[in-house]
Amino acid sequence: MNDERTTDLLNELNSMDDKPESFQAFMERHASAQTFHTLADYLNYYISQNPDLHIADVIKRSNTDKNYSYQIFNGRKKHPDKYKLIPLCIAMKMSVKETNRALFMAGQPALAPTETLDAALIICINHEYTEMIAVNEYLAVNGLQPL
Repeated sequence: MNDERTTDLLNELNSMDDKPESFQAFMERHASAQTFHTLADYLNYYISQNPDLHIADVIKRSNTDKNYSYQIFNGRKKHPDKYKLIPLCIAMKMSVKETNRALFMAGQPALAPTETLDAALIICINHEYTEMIAVNEYLAVNGLQPL
């Protein structure tokens, strides 16, 4: 199946013209197929594709330690704790799928709907919470420890 996907991408590239806008359109259509070597590469690519996002604002909304968060973005912290990375993903407005990809890149388990905390976080992500203050309030109302 992976080979078919690669073959499809190659066929599309082989039939594409060399105009920059064609290449950019291709990259946008197939962003989810891109390979990233590090978590920092993935996060920084995500930010570059979302012009309304700025690292400083993401860190502020995530309510995480500034130095720790910058170490994640600059690649010094390659495998952050699951529940330290999730607030950044929420503040970046990532979907559950995108958050799970970031967790995978960090070597952490995906959000599990069978885990109470993860289930609550999935609900917050699906309802587009982007401020950890609001997420933590939701967790507290439901008898869970805030992140």
